[in-house]
Amino acid sequence: MVVVPGGALQGSHDHYDSTGKWGRLSPGSVQLMTAGGGIVHGGAPTPEMQRGGWIDGYQIWLALPVSARCWLAQARCRLAR
Repeated sequence: MVVVPGGALQGSHDHYDSTGKWGRLSPGSVQLMTAGGGIVHGGAPTPEMQRGGWIDGYQIWLALPVSARCWLAQARCRLAR
């Protein structure tokens, strides 16, 4: 079981996962994902970034206690305004 907080510092990218969530992370956006029993996720540069630009972001992976393994897999985003 892991918790993955992450965010965008520069540029933007699209995020998607197996829970059906999709979002566009831009500078100032933050995402929190809990793996629970399992989650598949990915991301790709936005079309604008694919034409040229730099993406800079971060992820921090934290292992939670075994007791947290019964949590549901989920992802939440706080988008920049």
